[in-house]
Parts: sequence; structure tokens; C-alpha cells
Amino acid sequence: MLIEHQLPLVSVSFTNTIHNFTEGDRFISQELESGDIYYQPTEILPFPEAGDTNIYINATFKANGNLIHIDHDEELLFQ
Repeated sequence: MLIEHQLPLVSVSFTNTIHNFTEGDRFISQELESGDIYYQPTEILPFPEAGDTNIYINATFKANGNLIHIDHDEELLFQ
């Protein structure tokens, strides 16, 4: 399978609903075989200062030439 994606592969934010990918329309390619794991750099988000908040997740990539877009928003409740 050929994966092509922008950098970062997944954008996560507590505050921004509009995601900024560092490479614009440029895509990075990675060939994967069955069972491969495609590791990405780990990022640690600072704990939100406000109480309950939303998390915004966005990813855009191509899998074997098919464009896939994932956009997920979720309310986080801290107890």
C-alpha cells in the first residue's frame, strides 16, 4: 500500500478548528507492506488551562491514490 500525506500526518489541537499543515499541498510518500507499522513523531500537548474543552483532530492522506479525509471533534470532560 502506498501512503501519501502532508506533515504532520495527524493534526491535533485544543483550540484550533483550522489545521495548519507545514507542507501545504506537498505530500510525503511511504510504501507499506502487510503488517507494517508506520511510526510518526510523538507530540505531547500541554494540559488545557480551562476546565472542559474540545479536541480537534484532522488528517488528510492518500491510500493507493484514494484521498481520505478524517475530521473529528470531541468534547473532553475532566473530573
